[in-house]
Amino acid sequence: MSHDQSAMMSRQQRHCAATIESWQWIQKRFLVKFSSTLTRSLIAGIVGWTAMLGCSRSKSEVALANSPSSQQASTDGMVWIPAGVFKMGSATIPDATPVHSVSLDGFWMDKTTVTNARFAKFIAATHYVTVAERKPDAKDFPGVPAVDLVAGSLVFTPPVAPVSLRDVSGWWVYVHGACWNHPSGAGSDLQGRDNFPVVQVAYEDAV
Repeated sequence: MSHDQSAMMSRQQRHCAATIESWQWIQKRFLVKFSSTLTRSLIAGIVGWTAMLGCSRSKSEVALANSPSSQQASTDGMVWIPAGVFKMGSATIPDATPVHSVSLDGFWMDKTTVTNARFAKFIAATHYVTVAERKPDAKDFPGVPAVDLVAGSLVFTPPVAPVSLRDVSGWWVYVHGACWNHPSGAGSDLQGRDNFPVVQVAYEDAV
């Protein structure tokens, strides 16, 4: 296994518990409001901002594998986040209650988001196919017309007129062919964007 593969795989394992809990909240609050087709695209699109921030398998594994003294993989370009406790939730949003304490073990985190150039190296080394590049399976989306089962992802599209802030489909549009190296759809590319953060990366891709 190459150094790049080893470093990427190790980064994929370094998640905090809050990432999982936040993602579950997003699923509960937003995904259930949309059809199966949009559910898939939301996973690939909205989660782009969390790309490659991982979640640990267990607290004991984090304590052992992520401590500065025992870390084996390269941590160049990363910073050590000490263990701590923070308050998560909301007292006013019904499905985010109650406010509760979340305890995190220490973990390594990249100083910057994963860039298109770094993600391209990972793809070249592993030949991985992201969620947005895969054609949806009809059995996973019962009732969705076959013509709509096309690989793609959500693309942020500013509305031309005021829209309800309660419906994110007002500014996110499912675009066929949109993926990490075609961020706005089949006609787009990464030219001049090597150092931009990679987008259209799903939670499944990151872990």
